[in-house]
Amino acid sequence: MIKLNIGCGIVKLDGYIRIDNDAAVEPDYVLDIEKDKLPFSGNSVEEIFSRKCLEHVHDLTNFFEESYRVLNKETGFMKLILPYYRHESAFADPEHVWYFTTSFFNYLTRLGCGSDNRPIIAGDFDWEVLQLNLLAEEKVGGELRGMMNSLFGRVPRGLATVEDFLLKSPKSC
Repeated sequence: MIKLNIGCGIVKLDGYIRIDNDAAVEPDYVLDIEKDKLPFSGNSVEEIFSRKCLEHVHDLTNFFEESYRVLNKETGFMKLILPYYRHESAFADPEHVWYFTTSFFNYLTRLGCGSDNRPIIAGDFDWEVLQLNLLAEEKVGGELRGMMNSLFGRVPRGLATVEDFLLKSPKSC
């Protein structure tokens, strides 16, 4: 079973292949998710996990297209932990180029509609949102503890908030 941690930074999760654009963090693969292809065949990945990475990526199209291509259409899923647009931490980092809302994900499916009610096709993908959660991220105990609590289902306590998005590619594809 192939599981990917995209934008892993220094975090090492058991059983996950680490992908990052910075060779200094010693990932398994050094890739630029804005332009590089993921080195996996279609429908071969069971899980894609990314935490606090996508808000730094200028063009998300390649990331969502490549993730869609490699994810198993029957059983695979993608979990994204992103800063919620209403929290000050979303704007505090000057390197953030995206501010995520729940309506952002309308643009990841061909079934979505824009503000003018026209169908949206943002790329070669058609994601289905399985779950959207607003989580409180634990600050006490450090970054890693908060991430692990979020990943394994305990709702952590604390002040900062992030959106937790669980996506799946539809079975019909």
